[in-house]
Amino acid sequence: MGLDVDDRVIAFAALGDFARKGLGVLIDALAARPDPQLKLLVVGGKQAAEIDAFRQLATERSVGARVVFAGFRPDLQRYLWAADVFALPSLYEAFSLVLIQAAAAGLPLIATPTHGVDEWLEPGVNGWIVERTPAAISAVIAEAFADPTRLARMGDAAAAVAARYSPQAFGRAWHDRLALLLLPDDAPESTARPQ
Repeated sequence: MGLDVDDRVIAFAALGDFARKGLGVLIDALAARPDPQLKLLVVGGKQAAEIDAFRQLATERSVGARVVFAGFRPDLQRYLWAADVFALPSLYEAFSLVLIQAAAAGLPLIATPTHGVDEWLEPGVNGWIVERTPAAISAVIAEAFADPTRLARMGDAAAAVAARYSPQAFGRAWHDRLALLLLPDDAPESTARPQ
């Protein structure tokens, strides 16, 4: 993977559209932290030209050796488990599945205030919500790696939140909603509609 066991790893993953997802801002934030053991693991991208453009940006910012481009991988979880924190400084998202995947892998999250993220990402508990600027992201990266015990605790909290979005949780929610629709209004107390 191009990482050492002592590296502090920030993961970023997206199918593509790296500019909108904030990879350039993240590379600039990495460049502001001159720590040779601080690495950025980039998973995704299906267009070679897009990957090459961001590889070039990393080289121009003098962090080319600290950014690992893994390309598109169907086994994203394996790459998430190699990281310590996950960052997605996206310009906008409808609902970011990759943030939930990263949280399920036990990673604290660094995200921008996109649609709905503030409903489940609690700053200081399971991650950070930051402005989409290199300075803000760089400061949070420093904070994240300052206390490994806290970072691990935040990863556990992220995994607990992600469990609310598991297939089992969705199945229970659908079951409960359907029960509301199917039970008659005059059902006995023991089968009354759930509140």
